[in-house]
Amino acid sequence: MKRLVSCALILAVAAASLAAAPAKQITLRFSWWGSDGRHQATLSAIKAFEAKNPGVKIEAEYGGWDGYYQKLVTQLAGATMPDIMQIDQPWVAELSNKGDVFLTIGAGAGIDLSGFDASFLKDFCSYKGQLKGLPTGLNGTSFLLDKDVLAAAGINSNTEWTWDSMLSEGSKVHKKDSKKYFLNMGPAIMSMFVTRYINQLSGGVFIGEDKKLQFTKAQAEAAFAYFKKWQDQGVIVPASSSILYNNKEEENPAWINGQTACMFTWASAVDKVRASKPNVVIKAEPVMPKAANSGILVRPSQVFAVSKDSEHPKEALAFLNFMFNDPEGIVALGSSRGVPPTAKARALLKEKKLMPAEVEQITNIALANRGKPQTTWAMNSEIGEIIADVVEQFAFDKLSPEKAASDLVTRLEQKLASF
Repeated sequence: MKRLVSCALILAVAAASLAAAPAKQITLRFSWWGSDGRHQATLSAIKAFEAKNPGVKIEAEYGGWDGYYQKLVTQLAGATMPDIMQIDQPWVAELSNKGDVFLTIGAGAGIDLSGFDASFLKDFCSYKGQLKGLPTGLNGTSFLLDKDVLAAAGINSNTEWTWDSMLSEGSKVHKKDSKKYFLNMGPAIMSMFVTRYINQLSGGVFIGEDKKLQFTKAQAEAAFAYFKKWQDQGVIVPASSSILYNNKEEENPAWINGQTACMFTWASAVDKVRASKPNVVIKAEPVMPKAANSGILVRPSQVFAVSKDSEHPKEALAFLNFMFNDPEGIVALGSSRGVPPTAKARALLKEKKLMPAEVEQITNIALANRGKPQTTWAMNSEIGEIIADVVEQFAFDKLSPEKAASDLVTRLEQKLASF
């Protein structure tokens, strides 16, 4: 009898010990790129989520933009992708074309989608009708102008910036002081403006869903001929100098020290520009009169996606829901990725005065002038590399406008035919 009692007691103690043992901690890897401000905001959101979910640990993997895509593709090939990842919007389709990469976010996934614009999710975050990610924010573009540099050249910062005035007024900066230029813009950003100019001339979306160019060689040549005037009239910083700060124009000493008057920015990156120069005025990009397509994009700042191979999809989706719908997550992220994509988040940030005026202003300007959504082909990274390469050669005076247009059309058509 005593033996039976002892056995029962031992079993009871063992059961109690098992019940008291902590559950196995779940670890999720989360990767993103951005500025220091975005890093700190995201780390704060992670800390807040972990406090509410002590059984989940999130390992942060973050850094700059350079090399991020190549690293992600390598991880994809080696089946070592993070559980949660920030991706550029064109990669939704581009990486999905390589295989079943991202978890489909369906009904009952544990995320409240009611605050998102359904058409925005369909147009930018879906692949073959399936939702593969969520937009981190609404993002648009505009120009930032240094009023002091303009005033020194006798230019009114309230000038209506058209393609014509960019030449007539912009050239005054360099004429007034040979060490100064109107535009702080490297070849990578210049390639965006070449496509904008072409889109405005043609009214098309650059490349259609049928993989056909929606512009002519003549229209491309007209665009390059226009930008040749930027170079010849000293409107833009020479490529030999700007290439050192390609896609990092806010770090260019010529901008910081008042030797350039204007630069282009996304709303989601304006914090970096404010850090280097707070005294700027925001203006819309030029659009041709009666253009059927402005070419100006309003799109997700980025997209948060979950790996289809994640061992803990439920917890990964719970973290996304926290960032998008929990007040603590919303406040922690703030506007670090542009204007939040949900009505609830926008209202909360406005109420708490956490929405920087510049971020909202840039987004609203872009929304008022937005063009047609680009197709998957137009935003393909290999297509982008061709455009960037042709424009860079042109910017270094290695190609005439005619040859640049010819090379652009030929190389794009060849690449599209290979897809």
